Amino acid sequence: MVKGIRPSVFLEEGLGEVFYCWIRRKIDDHTEAFEASDPSNYVKISWREKAYTVFDVSEYRKPRGIITVSLRSKEVFPFGAFQLDAKLPDWKGRTPTLWFGFECDDLFRGGVVHFAFNPGRKKMLVCAGSSRAIPCTDISFALPKDYSLTRHLYSIYVHQNIALWFIDERIVAMAILSHRDETRPLHIASGPPYALFVSCMLPSTSLPILVDIDGEPDREWVWSDFHPWQIRVLPGQPRAVMSMSLYAENQHRKVVEIKAKSPITTHPVPTSGFNKTYFILRGSEKYSVRIEAFSIHGHWYLYDEAKARGERPFVYGVDGQPLAVRLVIEPLGSELSMDTAEVYLA
Repeated sequence: MVKGIRPSVFLEEGLGEVFYCWIRRKIDDHTEAFEASDPSNYVKISWREKAYTVFDVSEYRKPRGIITVSLRSKEVFPFGAFQLDAKLPDWKGRTPTLWFGFECDDLFRGGVVHFAFNPGRKKMLVCAGSSRAIPCTDISFALPKDYSLTRHLYSIYVHQNIALWFIDERIVAMAILSHRDETRPLHIASGPPYALFVSCMLPSTSLPILVDIDGEPDREWVWSDFHPWQIRVLPGQPRAVMSMSLYAENQHRKVVEIKAKSPITTHPVPTSGFNKTYFILRGSEKYSVRIEAFSIHGHWYLYDEAKARGERPFVYGVDGQPLAVRLVIEPLGSELSMDTAEVYLA
């Protein structure tokens, strides 16, 4: 039985029952060493609150001279659901990278689906795969402006065909989980509103979690307001079921918010691995719809096309399983507004 990672387990059993801990220490200019350690050497906590769920002592510390401090869960999570509700540090200059999410130990072998945040560069990546040439994509566009002042919820859901990343309940990235015959990254959309890419090799869907502070050993680094209360990890569901608004490509604007006199290209949605994909549109006047699919060779091609009547729902189901699909919606009159533009995937 999977106990999960949750406050009750930490409170009853302690950090050492939940996490393995290892460090990577610099010995000299040419030598490093991995060492097993106790997580309580680096995670300092109390269970006394100064405000609700804000604790007197809550910090994750990487001492000077240590390259990496790594927390790795003792449990693995099938189709895991990961959540970290935290402030991220506002470190300056050359800083360590914070890695958090799912990973099978180190260097991406076996599988990884996680966030990687470098405070000094204010750069947030997400990564998914199980090889050296692991695809990562930049989602810094989704990083909250007050990330160091306010707790935000960073979530990851691993399903059989897709991995999903959320910040504050908003999808910020999706990775189509697939084996491929190439190692080069295959990026479909950079975002906003979300990034979409394809893994090079299929990661395991039963993974432990990590929370690492990695790099820059010449000084001490402290991640404040880091406490076990803020972490939840449980088994999830193999099957992903999604309902999404359609957005204009690389914009935060929903299609229903646009009055269009020229074609609207929608932000791509993943379709590979889903049994059913249905687009539903309804516009104020006649319009045409060009359905485009994304090739593994990195380009869009015409998949289908249709015309729709105004004020009547247009429903389109995607047959087959292309990697991803986008729509090009073109007004056939003076100005088109949509009161329905959505997609359902199951």
